[in-house]
Amino acid sequence: MKNDIELASVSFYQLDRVDVDAKFKTACRLASQAYERAKTVFILTAKEEDSKRIDELLWEFPPDRFIPHIHGAERPAHQNLVRVHSELPDDSHYVLINLTDQAVAIAGKFERIFEIVMPNESDSARARHNHYEQLNCTVQHHTIKLG
Repeated sequence: MKNDIELASVSFYQLDRVDVDAKFKTACRLASQAYERAKTVFILTAKEEDSKRIDELLWEFPPDRFIPHIHGAERPAHQNLVRVHSELPDDSHYVLINLTDQAVAIAGKFERIFEIVMPNESDSARARHNHYEQLNCTVQHHTIKLG
């Protein structure tokens, strides 16, 4: 039986040390890169406090530019925008940046999923990796050295 659902490409970015601020800045950097390519981005956070921190960072990071974004689940009027919230939206987006410890259940809603992982999150990252592989998603791994 052929699967007609487009499967997400999933990229895991493994940070070389535990640093929540670096994890959030990595999310902002990935959002910036996707935005430059005229993609709609949704950053999924674990809790509202994290959403507020990402919202603040997007005003100042990267330092040389502003990334248009909204904080909340409502569907924006413009497509090329970064949305930040602690709950997945009902609509689909091209790029999802997952900052939670849970895999995205319906990976086919998103063409790309970015998972940013710190060393202390290896068990949940392994479970997410296995979930995506079971869905036959293309899974890639990258290491980020924070210096």
